[in-house]
Amino acid sequence: MAHRRPRRAGRRRRHPRAVVAGAADSNLPRWAAAGPAVAAYSAVAGIGASLGLVIGGVLADEVSWRAGFFLNVPIGIAMVLAARRFIIETGHHGGRFDLSGALCATLGMIALVFGIVNSTDVGWTAPITVGAFIAGAAFLAGLVLNEARAGQPIPCARRRTVPYRRLGGAMVILAAEERLKEIEG
Repeated sequence: MAHRRPRRAGRRRRHPRAVVAGAADSNLPRWAAAGPAVAAYSAVAGIGASLGLVIGGVLADEVSWRAGFFLNVPIGIAMVLAARRFIIETGHHGGRFDLSGALCATLGMIALVFGIVNSTDVGWTAPITVGAFIAGAAFLAGLVLNEARAGQPIPCARRRTVPYRRLGGAMVILAAEERLKEIEG
C-alpha cells in the first residue's frame, strides 16, 4: 500500500497504543480532506464538554438540577436553524425500507443487552440469560444473511473491511488493559 509510511527496520509495534496510532494514520490520505471538519468538530466537542459541565453545575447550584435538562433546547433550536441555512439538500434516491433487517438488528441487540443486564440478577448460566444470548446471536446472524441478499444493504454490510476495524479493536484492547489494571491493582 503506497499511502502508508514505511516502518523502520527492526522495529515492531507491540503495545496496543501503537496499534491505535497505526490505525489512525492508515486512512490518512482518504481523510486528509476532512481535516478542517474534524478539527471544527473536535473544537466544538471540547468546548461543549467543558462549558456544559460548568454551566450545568452553576444551574444545578443556583436554580435546580432539573434546569440542566433545558440547556439543550436553545442549542437544538439553533442547530435546526443553522442546518436549514447551511446544509445542502441531497437528491432523493428511490428504495424500500428493509423491515426484516431493521427487525433483526433491533431484536438481536435487545436480546443481547437483556442477557447482559439480566445476568446480574439470575447469573450467566441461567436458562433465560443463555436463551437471550442465543436469540441475540440468531437475530444478528439473520441480519448478516439478510443484508448479504439485500438490494440496498446497510452501509458497510457488503464490505470485507470496516474502515475503523483496527481502531475499534485497539480500543477494546485498551479498555481490557485498563480493566485488568483495576482488577489487579
